[in-house]
Amino acid sequence: MEQRLMSQEEFEGLWQEAEAETHARKLVSGYAAWKRRQRWIAVGVTTCLVGAIALFPLQMQQQQKMYDKVYCNRTSIDDSHWVDVASEMLTIEMT
Repeated sequence: MEQRLMSQEEFEGLWQEAEAETHARKLVSGYAAWKRRQRWIAVGVTTCLVGAIALFPLQMQQQQKMYDKVYCNRTSIDDSHWVDVASEMLTIEMT
């Protein structure tokens, strides 16, 4: 039986095929876990974005204008009137 030696090009070709097959097996075996991780990342990012978008208008609604003092340039109005107005405003806000 005659034994033939491989050329350098044939050896390199076989070597590259073997390496490619090994890498392909690693990629195929890790694909499911990679895909699952990507899905979780996408869900997390989407959840954060939706939460931020939903919270922004809610915070804007909570920022109401608050007035510490009320001034009136009509000296003819009695102070007891303003006490009644303030009392009514406080009662309305608490209900």
